[in-house]
Amino acid sequence: LREYGFDVNPEDFPDDLGMAAEFITAAPHTSTHMDAPWHYGPEVDGEPAKTIDEVPLSWGIGNAVVLDFTWKEPRSEISAAEVEEELERLGHELTPGEIVLIHTGADELWGTSDYLTEFPGMSAEATKYLVNEGVKLIGIDAYGFDKPFVEMGRRFDETGDTSELWPAHFAGREVEYSQIEKMANLDALPRQTDIPFIAIPVQIKN
Repeated sequence: LREYGFDVNPEDFPDDLGMAAEFITAAPHTSTHMDAPWHYGPEVDGEPAKTIDEVPLSWGIGNAVVLDFTWKEPRSEISAAEVEEELERLGHELTPGEIVLIHTGADELWGTSDYLTEFPGMSAEATKYLVNEGVKLIGIDAYGFDKPFVEMGRRFDETGDTSELWPAHFAGREVEYSQIEKMANLDALPRQTDIPFIAIPVQIKN
């Protein structure tokens, strides 16, 4: 009211008290969430990377296909060849704008320490393969999109190879896409192809 020019003071309220208000400080990379291209780095192929408020809504609206990698060993990487083989098994050809969901079965470990460590992750080559096929959004039912933190750390510690650190994420510095982490219940869907899908991220500016 003061901003509108009215002379209002605390004592003008009952018991000298106005209304309470809440403020929220939150980390948006918890629970099921969508990563923007900016999460992977400031640029994609030399162009400024989109923040989440700049990601087109069309990326998250369309038909989805579920690729089954529940057979993969935990802490391993899903290759481009394995993605192609799974698409062939389904008899499915990707179309531009289609959404790909990676089913690892890791969501069944929710609530245990294994949820953080016992799942396969996407490789850089598999990620780039999907994006080059016209996919802009890839979801996974695991804690993270890459192999688990402990496995990345172990491999880096053994080899000194920096490419072991978040390779699928950093593929997003070469090809533009978003990913959804910590999905669940992909096995409860009635089919694996032509699934109507909508995923709209929280629009946090910048």
